[in-house]
Amino acid sequence: MGELGFDFTVYAQLSTVLTAVFFPSSSESASLLSFWGVFAVGFISRPLGAMLFGHVGDAYGRRITMLLTILLITLPTVLIGCLPSYHMIGIAAPVLLAILRFLQGLAVGGEFGGCIVYLFEIAPKHRKGLLSSFGQAAIAPGIILGILVCLAVIYPCSKAQLELWGWRIPFLVTIITTPIAIIMRMHMPEPYEFMESAGKMKLERVASTAAHKVARTYSRQISKQASSVRPVTSHQLSRRLHDMTHVVASPLASPHQSSLLEDDDDAYFLNTDSSNAAKPTTTSNKDATTNTASDVAVDAAAGAKAAHKTQSYKKAGSIKLYASPSMKKDADAASPFHHQQLELQLDHDNDPTMQECEKAYAKEVTQLAPKIKHHVPLAVLFKDHWVSLLLQFLLEAALGSGFYTWFSWAPAYVRTAGHVKLTTSLWAVLLGMIAFLVMVPLGGHLSDKGAPKITCFMALIVVSAAICIPVLLALHTGSLVAVFLLLPLMMGITGLLGGFNVSILPLMYPAGVRASGFNIGHNAAMVAFGGCLPFMIQALSMALQPGAVAAGVILIILAVVALCAAVGIIKHLPMMNARGNNHDHVPAGAVAGAHQV
Repeated sequence: MGELGFDFTVYAQLSTVLTAVFFPSSSESASLLSFWGVFAVGFISRPLGAMLFGHVGDAYGRRITMLLTILLITLPTVLIGCLPSYHMIGIAAPVLLAILRFLQGLAVGGEFGGCIVYLFEIAPKHRKGLLSSFGQAAIAPGIILGILVCLAVIYPCSKAQLELWGWRIPFLVTIITTPIAIIMRMHMPEPYEFMESAGKMKLERVASTAAHKVARTYSRQISKQASSVRPVTSHQLSRRLHDMTHVVASPLASPHQSSLLEDDDDAYFLNTDSSNAAKPTTTSNKDATTNTASDVAVDAAAGAKAAHKTQSYKKAGSIKLYASPSMKKDADAASPFHHQQLELQLDHDNDPTMQECEKAYAKEVTQLAPKIKHHVPLAVLFKDHWVSLLLQFLLEAALGSGFYTWFSWAPAYVRTAGHVKLTTSLWAVLLGMIAFLVMVPLGGHLSDKGAPKITCFMALIVVSAAICIPVLLALHTGSLVAVFLLLPLMMGITGLLGGFNVSILPLMYPAGVRASGFNIGHNAAMVAFGGCLPFMIQALSMALQPGAVAAGVILIILAVVALCAAVGIIKHLPMMNARGNNHDHVPAGAVAGAHQV
């Protein structure tokens, strides 16, 4: 996480030097526009990275995602430090810079949300707010280090030295810290909560695919036989099959019993008639019963070897699909592991065609189960949880605009409007990030202590919006007192917002789509309310002077947007704002989506 803040800081704070190196022009405005255009490329690619790495994280695991993102952040950063200047290779230099910034943006799109989600999921219930806030706060050490490295380079180097070689040093420093981060991430266990939710959604996909396939085949036959009644459409038949299918969980009886068939059975069993012993209907190869995440078995009641393993599942007219919890070794050892099972309650309709359809559906499930390896997170997210995604996007308007105003826009503004030196503004930003670093965990800790999260979040938004214009006008004067007191104050309030923010947002999604939902909602908000903020302020300042007032008006408007979203969350997911430790409350829509097809 620190690498994210480090790279962003170095690129932003060395803007003057990098403009001269990569975008020399007779027009200073044109050069700056080109520089910030490349800066924006990194923001534009973030939503793409959010979708890409969100899918990888929800479908394949948290660990692989975080290894990929750290590599994709670090390698372009180092390569930027090795780029030739515009004077060496011409227009190719800024083009290569833009490409590397695009790749960094892809990685950032998955890095921040991936870390927050992972910390939230591995934390105990009474510490989820605090532990996930460390992911938010981890940006601050990277930013602080980036500022210190920039100061260490700026002070001893002349302008010519900075433009020749000094600017490269901060980018190349990342070579030192990256190996440590990679080693740490290689040994991260997968959260149990995620594996359980992803397993359920995988089984949902199996059932849904089987239902649609069988319904297309049998709907015409059933309609022909039921000539006196309304014809049955493929959609109606698929829905009927859905209605008799549920994903449930049962405790794992023994830590060594990870698959019903792992001992000596090589077949899937199907039971639809309690009068007969279960007979094998689909034979799998040996690979289908090995101890992997896709191990499945359909079992009914009978058979001497299977009977002692399935004593509680001898009900006639039902079949059960089990997904082997073989990833237990990656889960939190303290977590109670469960079988994932797909329960199909057969109707035994008097219509022989319908009975045949139900049996065909059950058989199709057994055949598809070993073939479908994972669910499709984006499909589930946009189908079942789009309201949560929209509310998150709007809620983050306050945090995104606040952070980028006080960290990025305001320091640059005091240098131009208040004639404050670059080094002075950097020291003020450094103090602000220290305040941010302290206040983020405080916000997470308060959320764990039973404070109503969303109400506290709304109160902080109101306070921040109420004082933003007076603070900005004070900064406009260039007063060093205002710079060194008010910037850290506003960064501290933003830190509190961030602490509550990361304790709220992961709760809005089930774990099986949490990485995708959080990443997409967060990065879309950061692009809209963070990356586009300077352009919004600049456009408004053309009609409203000074620029400090224009910035304040933008902040107030976005605060109102966030407040409306907070009200929507309270209405949509009321338990999230309940007093007491409510980190274990899952949205009602998420529960339905996770447990029932």
